Amino acid sequence: MVAASNPDSPKADYTPTGGVVDPYSYRGSWVLKNAFGIRDRGELELLEGTLSAVRAGEGMPAGNFDYAHLKSIHRHRFQDLYDWAGDERTIVTAKRANQSAFPAPGKIAPALDQTFAQLKADNDLKGLTQPQFAEKVATLLLDINAAHPFREGNGRSMREFANLVANDAGYEIDWAAVDKDRWNEASVAHSYGNSEPMQTLMTEVVVTLEQAQAPDSLVNKLGRKAYTAAQLKTLYPELIAVAQQLALQEQVEQAEGQRRQAAHAFLRLPPDKAVGQFPGLSKHYAIWDKAKVHASERYGPGSASHTQFLETMKRRLVYGIIGVPDPERKTHDRPTERGPPAEPER
Repeated sequence: MVAASNPDSPKADYTPTGGVVDPYSYRGSWVLKNAFGIRDRGELELLEGTLSAVRAGEGMPAGNFDYAHLKSIHRHRFQDLYDWAGDERTIVTAKRANQSAFPAPGKIAPALDQTFAQLKADNDLKGLTQPQFAEKVATLLLDINAAHPFREGNGRSMREFANLVANDAGYEIDWAAVDKDRWNEASVAHSYGNSEPMQTLMTEVVVTLEQAQAPDSLVNKLGRKAYTAAQLKTLYPELIAVAQQLALQEQVEQAEGQRRQAAHAFLRLPPDKAVGQFPGLSKHYAIWDKAKVHASERYGPGSASHTQFLETMKRRLVYGIIGVPDPERKTHDRPTERGPPAEPER
C-alpha cells in the first residue's frame, strides 16, 4: 500500500492514474476501508498485523488444498478488518509502479484452477523427496503469487496455505530463514519465466518435520529474530513469552538513546509521566487505549486471545517507538489500469 494522503486534509477528488478509483480504499487516500473506520495507514497496518497474528495463532481452517481452501484461509486471517476477506479482488492491481499488473479479475480463477488441478495431480505433494517437494512447492507459491487473487494479504495467505500442504506431506517451510530480497527477486524472475531462483530458495528452507523439531533447531529458530509469534507457537508453545520478551529487550537496548528512553518510559511509567517526558508517545497511547477496548469487546477480559492480542499490540508499539521494522511488514498492492497509479502527495 502506498502512503496515504494526510488524513486531516484528504484529497477528496483524488483519482489514481489511468482513471481507476479503488473501491477498497477511502476516497482521497490509499487506506483500505476497514471495520474500525481507521484512516491512518500506520495505525491500520499495526492493527492489521496484530489481529492477523492472533488469528494465525488460532490455527488455519482445514480444507481440500484448492481455491476455496485458500479463500477460507484469507477469510480467517482478515475477518476482523475487511468485509471482503476471502473474496477474490474485483480490480486490477500491481505491486509497484515499475512492474506489470497482476491478472484481471476474470482471469484469476481459471489460472488458479489450473494450479490446484496440478496440485491434485501431484497428490498434494505427498510422497516426494525433500528436493522434489521443495521444487514443487516453489512452483505452487509462484503460481499463486502470480495470480494475486486478493486485494490485500496475498503473501500471508499463500504462506499459510503452503504451510498446511507442507505439514500434510511431512515437511515444514522455515519462513524465518527466507531472505526478503531473495524472495522478491525470485518472484520477479518468475514473471520473466525463470522459476529456478525460487526453487533454489525453497530447497534451502524446506525441512522435514523431524528436522524442524530437533533440539538444536530451537536454538537456530530463536536466533532468527524474524520468526513470528504465530509460527513459534505451533512448535514451542511454552517458549513463546520468553522468546518474545528476550527479543524485545534486546532490540530496546540496541536502540539509540532517545528512542531507548522513550521505549522504557512506555513500558515502565504511567502514561501521564511518560507523555510528559516524551510528548510523541501520546499517539502510541491513543492506539493502545483503542486496542484495550477492542480486546475486551471482542475476546472478553482474561481470555487467552485477549492476553495474546494485547501482548502482541504492545510489542508492535514498542518496535515502532524504537524504529525497528515489523518483520511482517510488506509492500502493499496498488490498483492499476494501463500501469499502476501514482502515489498521492503527502
